Amino acid sequence: MFVDSKTRMIAMVGLTGIVISLWSNNLTVCCEALTMLPKPLPTAWHMGERMSPNIPSQLVLSQGQGVLTAARTRRSLLTTVVGSHRFRSMSANLTDGMERAKYLLLDSRIVENVAGAELVVGKVVKHKSNPLMVMDKPWEVTVNNLYPNVLYDERREFFRCWYLVYGSGRYGGLCYAESRDGIVWEKPKLGLIDFKSSKDNNLIRRERSHGVGVFLDHHETDPARRYKMFFNIIGPDGNHGPMGVCFSRDGTHWTNPSPCPEIKARGDTHNNALWAPTLGTYVGITRTIRRKNGKPIRQVARTSSKDFLKWTKCKVILEGLEDHLQVYSMPVFYYGGVYLGLPAILNAKTRRVQTELAWSPDTVKWHRLCQGTPLIPNSPTKEGYDWGMVFAAAYPVFQKNDILLFYAGGKLPHRGKYDAGLCLAMLRPDGFAGYESRGGSVIGLVTTKLISCSGPCLRITADAEGGRVRVNVLDARDQVVEQSEPIAANVTDAEVKWSGETNLSEYLDRRIRLRFELRNATIYAFSFGE
Repeated sequence: MFVDSKTRMIAMVGLTGIVISLWSNNLTVCCEALTMLPKPLPTAWHMGERMSPNIPSQLVLSQGQGVLTAARTRRSLLTTVVGSHRFRSMSANLTDGMERAKYLLLDSRIVENVAGAELVVGKVVKHKSNPLMVMDKPWEVTVNNLYPNVLYDERREFFRCWYLVYGSGRYGGLCYAESRDGIVWEKPKLGLIDFKSSKDNNLIRRERSHGVGVFLDHHETDPARRYKMFFNIIGPDGNHGPMGVCFSRDGTHWTNPSPCPEIKARGDTHNNALWAPTLGTYVGITRTIRRKNGKPIRQVARTSSKDFLKWTKCKVILEGLEDHLQVYSMPVFYYGGVYLGLPAILNAKTRRVQTELAWSPDTVKWHRLCQGTPLIPNSPTKEGYDWGMVFAAAYPVFQKNDILLFYAGGKLPHRGKYDAGLCLAMLRPDGFAGYESRGGSVIGLVTTKLISCSGPCLRITADAEGGRVRVNVLDARDQVVEQSEPIAANVTDAEVKWSGETNLSEYLDRRIRLRFELRNATIYAFSFGE
């Protein structure tokens, strides 16, 4: 521990955490303090996102999956507490708490006004080998919605998938598959569960579980709890019981279920959970049911927990605007400073299911994007492998050149017994949704709200092949102070070049607006850096 009376800074460095309280707005002093931390320092992360190093307006260090942020601010005390894997708070008072590594323009909080352009969902490309994995084992009597959970194990460099199957009864077990490339999948003989006097199968659980969600918790410090399971426990009578959780060290060997009756959810859906870095808590997404004229109306509900064992009573956070368009499930994940959801919309009249897009600032208040327009379109013909249903997996896999959206595709509508296969749709980086100009001679204009300029370099992600994107920098009085050279290509995190070969150094820590001029182009995201 040390105290610097000149800067009124107190820093405490311990084995399990780091606490810095900063009254000074002098980042140099903060940097000097951070030189006392142990070396070498691990890769920098900011709320789960890679950060460019040496960003002038903020310094981000990581201890495990925890985050330490020291930022310049002239307004009020900034205190960030970071333990080993324990994220206590965001960088408060930084442009209304919205300063981040990347800004997705689908986030309406950062957009001031739009003219000549509209927000559209991204365009996916389905893999030619779909379906990648089908049900071909005797214990896979039927799979219905599949409810896949797909993760990429960076340490072992392969994909992992947990999926639900039905046996002879209404509810079945959890199976496991893995793949080196995400395309060719294998079902390993795990030797865990007996099926017809043999353990040569890929079953992890058999019976008594439904809607299983699995995720790898990078926030967790206990190796035995790195993998977490969130699901509905089926009682001995075959009816829905309480929600429950399990833990695992390796993703295949799991603890016995711990019931969580306090959630009070029906949970007969694809349940999923995540660590919410901006909230410092776990969030579980599940289902409740309301009834109208005796018919069920499905609703997405939310619960939260500090320890993944004791949860709050769930509350409804999303349902369809019309009773026949019901939100069946919604895998949720954190990306680009927002929480994104992939709601599966069941048309109770046609029984078809499509997957759309939603976003939230806090996992509580949700905004549907381009409601009625699917992010992953169903096949247009009944012969298609995913004509009847599309259920997105939890979670997307982010690669350098693609976002991999695995999903369960079913040929038949949601009625009775039906089979689904594991499928893949690919999306361009940052391409969940963006502002697209209306075409022709119309120039689309997208203007942000005032945002703190946190780096001399501006980078954008856009599709502008056959068109162009130009960026204007506006000051607090809406006067154009910089104009970029046009970009006329499809780019990801491309550096913007300015007229006069300048950069944004003179605007560091100043609040500016960005105005994107679009001609036959789409803009998705931007970021500041070196």
